Amino acid sequence: MLRTERDNNVREQILVCLGNPHAAAAINQILTTCGFAVTTTYEFSQFVEAATMDRYKAIVTATAMIDRIREATALPILNVEAFTSERSDDAGSIVDGRCLLSGALAQRMIDFLEEPEDTSQSNALR
Repeated sequence: MLRTERDNNVREQILVCLGNPHAAAAINQILTTCGFAVTTTYEFSQFVEAATMDRYKAIVTATAMIDRIREATALPILNVEAFTSERSDDAGSIVDGRCLLSGALAQRMIDFLEEPEDTSQSNALR
């Protein structure tokens, strides 16, 4: 069952790096609704600057940015494209003709953040 509020009061910091502002806003809304603190960047240079703050637990991005992000940081990466499907009439948020499976993304992020530190990196969706 998807939890919409974190059990503890510590808000995990998530860094989102997406060039599409509509997709970034949708991801931000999903994650903040689930109790995460989100920083959003739209360009790689913004991402690099934000990543230096060393407070983030994970990064959410799209396939096109993964290789560049891996060169800049060792943080675990969740590929948002793994949580999208083709548009359907009964779907939720639509971004560029694709439906964001918000429940799946939020639940995966929660599960990922609850994993022990030593296994979380190897289990991240990359």
